[in-house]
Amino acid sequence: MKKLQAEIQLIAQSNQPVIEDDLDQMPYLKAVIKETLRLHPPIPIIVPRESTKDVQVKGYDIAAGTRLLVNAWAIGQDPASWDEPEEFRPERFLNGRSIDFRGHDFELIPFGAGRRGCPGIQFAAVVDELAVANLVHKFDFALPNGVELDVSEVAVFLLKWLSITARPPRKNTPPSPQKLPVIGNLHQIGPFPHLSLHSLSQAHGPLMLLHFAAAPVLIASSSFTSRDIMKTHDLIFSNRPKSTICQKIMYGAKDVAFSPYGEYWRQMKSICILQLLSNK
Repeated sequence: MKKLQAEIQLIAQSNQPVIEDDLDQMPYLKAVIKETLRLHPPIPIIVPRESTKDVQVKGYDIAAGTRLLVNAWAIGQDPASWDEPEEFRPERFLNGRSIDFRGHDFELIPFGAGRRGCPGIQFAAVVDELAVANLVHKFDFALPNGVELDVSEVAVFLLKWLSITARPPRKNTPPSPQKLPVIGNLHQIGPFPHLSLHSLSQAHGPLMLLHFAAAPVLIASSSFTSRDIMKTHDLIFSNRPKSTICQKIMYGAKDVAFSPYGEYWRQMKSICILQLLSNK
């Protein structure tokens, strides 16, 4: 905190708020934001996608209609990508490691990547940097003696988009834990789904196939599996599963986040990026 505060006070005038033009002169601020998003992504499990046709991922057969869950929290904790991943160390982004969170570096994808990545990334980045910079510039933060801050994530896990229609088994599918009749692997998902999925991936690998009821769900828990899905096969995994909840609360799934992939969604995304969520 003191190091961040010193950088901000060096750039900003003492009685003036931090403005957008100041941000490019604050590399440690940007590193703190990145490290925070690595350890605590806003959505630990990225909004579900769905494959539109049969495809092979890492040599495994994935059927059309398979749901996809990318565990962004697990990717940020992966020791294959990060040294001492459990440590909060913003300096890791200042030593020649030019990793960013805008969807090009799959070691850090708190806002997703590819076609269905968050359209407001650029806007959110500027707003977050300005907010943090001004708060740290004007206030000193400390916890009372003996108090520890609980920063555990809570994943909102929607099951209404799961189909109950069984599909023919595939011959060469990703590793999968043993499932139960009717409920599939739902009994293995605890109150913190990103932690449950991470634990399962430790035993079955960074690409695994679960079944929530009868619906097949592909789980990606590493940067290299996510890159293969959201870059190499991005178009195939650009659809959203149908959801009763989204139909009811998201204007019939007409919003940019949950609408099906197609021309309507492309126009919505263009309007959001160029008009609604532009930082210009």
